[in-house]
Amino acid sequence: PPPAMPATRMVNVFVSVNGQQYGPYNYDQCKQMIPTGVFTPQTMVWMEGMPAWAPASQVPQLAPLFAPVAPPMPTVPPVPGGMPPAL
Repeated sequence: PPPAMPATRMVNVFVSVNGQQYGPYNYDQCKQMIPTGVFTPQTMVWMEGMPAWAPASQVPQLAPLFAPVAPPMPTVPPVPGGMPPAL
């Protein structure tokens, strides 16, 4: 069987932009709207089970979308003994 999708991917998010409702969108669609500025931490969203609309950054299923990206790890292994000698 195919691997189970993480629960965060199975969201149906409705988005409110300028008083207009759009959606439902899934997790990946929300992620794709972030670089364009359509979907921000302040975007008002609603999902089934929520009592009211809330900013996307306050919704536990969507918060990972706005988590800071960790800097990539250096690919060069550290040199034993600290810095290499100057040439």
